[in-house]
Amino acid sequence: MSRIEADKSQASASPSRPNLPHAFFLDAPHGGQRFCLFHPPRPGAPERGRVLFFPPFAEEINTTRRTVARQARTLAEAGFAVMQIDLFGCGDSSGDFADATWPAWLADLQLAHAWLNEQPCASGPLWLWGLRAGALLASDLAATLPESTNLLLWQPFTSGQQQLQQFLRLHSASQWLAGDQKDTVKKSDTPAQRLTQGHSVHIAGYPLSPSLAEGLSAAKLQPPAHQPPSRLIWLEFSSQANPDRAEKPVLSPPAVKQIESWQQVGWQATAQIVTTPAFWQTVETEAAPQLFETTLAALKTPDQTEASATAPRQQPDHGASPAPKPPTSTADAAPHEASVDERAITIPGPVSDMLGIVSLSTSNQPSATQATASVGVVIVVGGAQYRVGSHRQFVGLARHLAAHGHPVLRFDFPGMGDSPGDWVGFESTAPHIAAAIDAFQAACPSVKRVVLWGLCDGASASLLYLEATADPRVAGLALLNPWVRSEAGLARAQVKHYYRQRLLEPDFWRKLLAGGVDWQVLRSFGSSLRAMRSGALQTISATFQTRMAQAWLEFPGPILLMLSERDLTAQEFVETAATHPAWRGWERKPQLQKQTLPAADHTCSTPGTSQQVQDSVLRYLAGLR
Repeated sequence: MSRIEADKSQASASPSRPNLPHAFFLDAPHGGQRFCLFHPPRPGAPERGRVLFFPPFAEEINTTRRTVARQARTLAEAGFAVMQIDLFGCGDSSGDFADATWPAWLADLQLAHAWLNEQPCASGPLWLWGLRAGALLASDLAATLPESTNLLLWQPFTSGQQQLQQFLRLHSASQWLAGDQKDTVKKSDTPAQRLTQGHSVHIAGYPLSPSLAEGLSAAKLQPPAHQPPSRLIWLEFSSQANPDRAEKPVLSPPAVKQIESWQQVGWQATAQIVTTPAFWQTVETEAAPQLFETTLAALKTPDQTEASATAPRQQPDHGASPAPKPPTSTADAAPHEASVDERAITIPGPVSDMLGIVSLSTSNQPSATQATASVGVVIVVGGAQYRVGSHRQFVGLARHLAAHGHPVLRFDFPGMGDSPGDWVGFESTAPHIAAAIDAFQAACPSVKRVVLWGLCDGASASLLYLEATADPRVAGLALLNPWVRSEAGLARAQVKHYYRQRLLEPDFWRKLLAGGVDWQVLRSFGSSLRAMRSGALQTISATFQTRMAQAWLEFPGPILLMLSERDLTAQEFVETAATHPAWRGWERKPQLQKQTLPAADHTCSTPGTSQQVQDSVLRYLAGLR
C-alpha cells in the first residue's frame, strides 16, 4: 500500500539525534497519492494506543504544522503510534484544493485508519485527534468505523458553518488590508452569495468550491450514533492566563453544552482549558509546552491500566462499514500531476535530520531533457513556514517546474514543519542549506547545478548562504520579495508608499477636518518620520542587509528578482537598496532580471499571481540552459 523509501535510513539514525517520522505516500483509489507521516512508538515504551490526526482547514494546516509535529513526537515518545495524513488537495498530497470535497477527505482518513491498523507496532485503544475543523471530520469518521473510538479534540468547532463563516470573513479582511474596501459592495458580490449561486471563490489563496462549502457547512460535532460510548477529551485554549488568583477559567457555553450532550448518551467526556497562544492564526506563533504536557497526561489517565494500555486492538467487524480496499495504482491521479513523481528524503543536517520532498519529471517529452534535468531548484523556506508554503504555493511551484523537467527540493529547516530540533533563524541557515544541496544531488545524480528560490527571508537566507560559502554549485538565484527589514527601512517604505498616498487622497483631508481621522494615525506618521531620519544617521555595520548586498554584487550568476506590487516588504527592499551604501549599483548588475507582479500581495495569493511566478521562474531556468 505504501512507499517508505526513507524508513531504512531513518531507522538507522544515531540515537543522539532526534528521529524523523516515517514519511511516505499512500496510493489512493480515489485519485493520486496522499502524503503521510507515521510516528512509531519509542522502542521499549509501553504501547499505549493508536492516534490518527485530523487536520484543520485551509491555511491553518500550515500555521499549526510544527505544533502538531511536536505533539506527535511527544506522544510517540510516550508509547503511542501516531499517524498523520495530508488530505486531497492539501499539504504534499495530490490534487487541487479547488477539487476537494468533504466525502473525499473522509475517504482519505478511512485509508489512513486502515493503514494504521496494519502496523504491528500500533496496538491498544484508538484515538481520533481533531484540531479545530478536524474535530468535525473526526466526529463524522467515528460514525463509520467498525471499532470503538476515543476522541481528543483541540479547540474544536461545533459546526462546520462556524468554520465556513470564519473563513469567508478572511475575504473582507484581505480587502481591508489591500485598501479595496468599498461601502457600495453589493450583497450579491459577497463570497457567500457567489457560493450559493454555484460559483467558486478565492479566499487567502484558496479556491473554495460550492461542493466543499456545502459539505463543510453540513458537518456537526455529535456523538456517533452506533458507537458504544467511549472517552472524549475536550481541550479549549485561552491565550491569557487567568487573572484571578483562585478562580478557574470557565469553559465557553458551546463547550459546556457539547460536553453535557455527550455525557447524556454515556460518553466519559471531560473538558479542560489550556493557556496557550493562538498558534493556528499565524506561522510565527507556537503553542506553549503546557499544551503538550496536558494532552499527554489526558491520554495517560489513571483509569487506563497497564493491561488495557497494551491490550490488542479490537479487530474490525466487516459486517459494519468496511475499510477501503488497498489501493493498487495511481491511474486516477490528476492529469496535471501525471508527469510528476514525488518522494520523501532524509537530509542529514549538522544538528538534526531534516525532511525533504523531491519532485521529479516522469515525462518522456522533449522538455525533460538531460540539460533541463541538470539544473535543479532548491526552495529555501523562510521564517516559521514549512515546505508547503502559504496556500501551497511552494507545492504548486515545485510541481510546475518538475513537470517541465527541472528536479525540485522543498525541505523543512530544524524546528520547522515536520523536522525536529530548534529553529536557528534565517541568518544561520547556511550549513543546513549546504546539507540540503548535498542530499538533493545524492537523490538526483543528474543535478549538477542548482538555483536557490526564496520568498521573504527565504530569499535573504539564499543570499546569506552565498555570502558565507560562495558555493560554485549555485548557478542562479530566484528571489521573491526579499526581507531587509530594519526600523529605518520600514519607516521609509511606510512614509513613501502608504502615508504619502493617504496624504494625496481628498477623502483623507475631509475626514481629518471633520474629526474622522484617529490621531493615532498622525502620531504613527510622525514616528515613522523620526525613525527614518535617525536611521539615516546610523553608521553602516556588518548587518545581515550588508551581507546580502555583498552576496548580491559578488554573485557571478543571473538573478531573477520578483517584487509584488502590493507588498510592503518588496517596497522596503527597493527603498533600502536605493539608499543603503552597501547596495550601490545593485540595479546595474549584469544578468539581473527584475519583474514587478501587478496587484500581487506578499505570497502572491491573488488568482493568477502564483501562475505568474511559476511562468517567470520557468523562463528564467530556460535561460540557464
